[in-house]
Amino acid sequence: MAHIKSRGFALEVKDEHKYTKTLRRCFNDRDAIKLDERSVVITVKIDTQGDVISGYGKIGELSYDDKEYYFELYGRAEHTTDCKLYTRTGELFGAYLSITMTENTATKLLAKDLPNAELTPNTKSKGGILGGFLARLFGQSK
Repeated sequence: MAHIKSRGFALEVKDEHKYTKTLRRCFNDRDAIKLDERSVVITVKIDTQGDVISGYGKIGELSYDDKEYYFELYGRAEHTTDCKLYTRTGELFGAYLSITMTENTATKLLAKDLPNAELTPNTKSKGGILGGFLARLFGQSK
């Protein structure tokens, strides 16, 4: 099983709000790498269905669009990656995967001629970047 790692945590885990107890256990695990008071890094497995699984169990999944694209780039083999868990309150958590381009995926990405994700605003969710989870996390819900 390969371990894929990047310098950042660009891919958001979907439905993490359903796994708060598991995320809390991961966040408080003594083996989690503490970045600061609000964030830690753990190792997770991405399985052949796109589920994101920690040592304590499932913590979410890849979104439908991300899953399709992800499997196109990386195939369906299980592998591990780093996952950053972030919390402001200790009750709500965000989970972000560290995914990188390899020589194989770089060729596929360049062929698609996609815009730079860091420079493109998130228009998928209602309310843009402050929609959904981030709004709840930062206390800016509607």
